Amino acid sequence: MILLICLLSCGKKGLPTTPRAIAPKPIQDLNYYFDNGDLVLKWSIPHENTDGSRLENLQGFVLYKAIIPFSKRNCPTCPTPFRKVADIDLGYPKNARVKEGIVEYVDKDLSYQHQYTYKVFSYNRYGDLSNSSNLVTLNWDIPPSPPTILGVESGDRVVNIIWEPCLDDFGKHSIAGYRIYRRLQDHSYPYNPLNSILIQNTTFEDRHVENGVSYFYVVRSVKDVDGSLIESINSEEIEAIPIDLKPPAPPKDLVAIPFDWGIELRWERNKEPDVLGYYIYRRAEGEIFSKRINDQIVTEVRYRDKRVSPNNKYHYSVTALDNSPQRNESRPSEEVVLDYY
Repeated sequence: MILLICLLSCGKKGLPTTPRAIAPKPIQDLNYYFDNGDLVLKWSIPHENTDGSRLENLQGFVLYKAIIPFSKRNCPTCPTPFRKVADIDLGYPKNARVKEGIVEYVDKDLSYQHQYTYKVFSYNRYGDLSNSSNLVTLNWDIPPSPPTILGVESGDRVVNIIWEPCLDDFGKHSIAGYRIYRRLQDHSYPYNPLNSILIQNTTFEDRHVENGVSYFYVVRSVKDVDGSLIESINSEEIEAIPIDLKPPAPPKDLVAIPFDWGIELRWERNKEPDVLGYYIYRRAEGEIFSKRINDQIVTEVRYRDKRVSPNNKYHYSVTALDNSPQRNESRPSEEVVLDYY
């Protein structure tokens, strides 16, 4: 009986196994952009495995490239000759840039009249490889020349840029248009241009700006190579600072009230949100020009003038000032006259 119990309780055990790590989800946003003539491939770092679990053991990426001369690219039965061009270790990404969840790889090994197709795989620390990313194809040829900037004009919340047309003659691969890039001081130019649609003329108006802020612009010519838009290097960089040139409206309903100590002025507050304050002007009877009588900007809608003398007639007006650096001043309000006794 004891032997039988032992036999029943001692089942046969197999060899211990290590659970296989689940592969990362494939990258789906492989793309490219141009950075002053350089071709930059970019993609997002994945955060999930194929089973939907959180990816916590990502090790790196493998980038592949296929190269086909233009003369051989229209061969549907020919295999795509991919070869590995980069193994990017996230622990030491010496051949790539990693910033804010984005990986960038600059490919400088390009030849004219060739088609390039790219794909990327991610892998974890166990060596498990994801499926292929989306494919990205570029038809590469001689890039266009950059345009020449003719001038820039700054106005009230607006910047206008003018440049000369690019006169490169590429036959069927002609200039398709232009792209405008903008940056702030101490910032780099972004991936995307300001214009989502290619500009066909040689002017651009930027109304998405704030007054008093320094903006820097470059223009790039764009060439269409069989559906691939190739950019030139940057034009000369220009700086523009929009300025507020529009003054506030003149203050309304100015009245003058006499008191024993002097004269109090009252008026209606301006409705513009950028009004900083007011200047007060006065002239005595017989004087031709009014003089400003307040040393500091008045922020209230009343002012007490104690520097008056009895038996005099005084003419008053008020102007409004905005908060722009140049302090745009409105036209004077309607003049109010008071006989002070």
